Amino acid sequence: HGCGRQVLMLSVVFLTFYLVVFVFVLPVMDAKDRARLKVPNSVSEVQEVYQMLGEYKNKHYAVILLGFASAYLTKQSLGLPGSPLFNLLGGALFGVPVGFVVCLLCTSIGTAICYFFYNVFGGPVVRWLFLEQVVRLDQAVQHHRRRLFYYLTVIRIFPMTPNFFINLA
Repeated sequence: HGCGRQVLMLSVVFLTFYLVVFVFVLPVMDAKDRARLKVPNSVSEVQEVYQMLGEYKNKHYAVILLGFASAYLTKQSLGLPGSPLFNLLGGALFGVPVGFVVCLLCTSIGTAICYFFYNVFGGPVVRWLFLEQVVRLDQAVQHHRRRLFYYLTVIRIFPMTPNFFINLA
């Protein structure tokens, strides 16, 4: 019964994110701009999205802010890369003070949702798919338990193991 409640909560969270985008944001945009709307993968794409959304932001500030936050939360909740680009876009669209607060909140809340999502679904799947690697990483963590902070810092700076896998393990 606990897992069913967690699945329901996650479903409500993601449904809310998508409803915000599809019910509030997309209807205020022209069909041409809706087709061009995308998650930026480079600084030049951040500039393109900024130019497009900047026009709508002047007329529909709250809607664009809500849509941006929903997109950021969805990306962060799924553990997808691209936070620096979203941070740039948030600062450009809403100014540094508002953009900083929105990005900080989205990063914090999205990371918590990602952890919750992983805790419910990811752990068993990752351990099933990558059991040998997880066991090796667990053994290394146990071996370096007394200086764990330094160990984790070093393996992130010198990525012998992908950071994504370290996060999952």
